[in-house]
Amino acid sequence: MANTVPSTQIPDLSSADAAWLRQFLDEARSRAPDTLGLEELYGFLFAIAAAPDLVLPSEWIPAIFDAEGAVFADEAQGVRFHHVVMALYNQLNRDVQEATVRLPDCVEVREPAEANFAADAPLGRWTRGFAQGHDWLEEAWDVDLPQEVDDDLGASLSALLFFLDPKFAAALLEESGQPPSELPACARTMLDNFEGAMMGYAEIGRLIYQARGD
Repeated sequence: MANTVPSTQIPDLSSADAAWLRQFLDEARSRAPDTLGLEELYGFLFAIAAAPDLVLPSEWIPAIFDAEGAVFADEAQGVRFHHVVMALYNQLNRDVQEATVRLPDCVEVREPAEANFAADAPLGRWTRGFAQGHDWLEEAWDVDLPQEVDDDLGASLSALLFFLDPKFAAALLEESGQPPSELPACARTMLDNFEGAMMGYAEIGRLIYQARGD
C-alpha cells in the first residue's frame, strides 16, 4: 500500500491495455496453467493494494506466474507487460487510498447470485485471485484488533471469499447455523454487499497500515 503519485493523476487502465493484458495472460496460461487470468489478477492486486503492509512489485509480479516465471517473446513485450501491470496496480492502489474501490468492468456479475459459483464465472475468478493474494499476505493481517473491527474484517472476508466455491459457502452457512436451503438467499445478500465488503476490507487495511506508521 503506497501512493507516490498524486491520485488525481492516476488514470484507469485503458481498454486497449486491458485487452492486451488479457491476451498476454491467456497465452501465458496456455503454457503455465497456474498463471493468473485477468479477473484473477484484479482480485489478487486488490488484495495487494489493500494489504496493511507495503508489497514491492519485485515480490508480487513473480507471484502472477507459476513456478517457472514469466516468459516474454522479446524485450518489448516484457517492457509493455511491466508498464501495463503497474498501471493496473496504481489504479487499484488509488482506489484504496480514495475509498472508491469497486469491481472492475471485466467482472460481469451473473444472475441468479449462485450462478457466480460456476468455474468460468468472472466473479468467482476474481475471488480466487483475491484469496490467493490474501492468503499470501496472511501474516500482514495478524494483528490484535478491537473486537468490533475484527468482526467487521471477518464479515468482509466472508463476503469476498463466499463465491470461492459452493463448499466454502456451505461451510459459512453451517458456521452461522443456517440450513443449506438458505444458500441462494445468502448468495444474494453477499452479492448485494460485495462492493461494500471490498470497501470495508480496504479501509481496515489502510487503518492498520497508518497505525504502523505512527
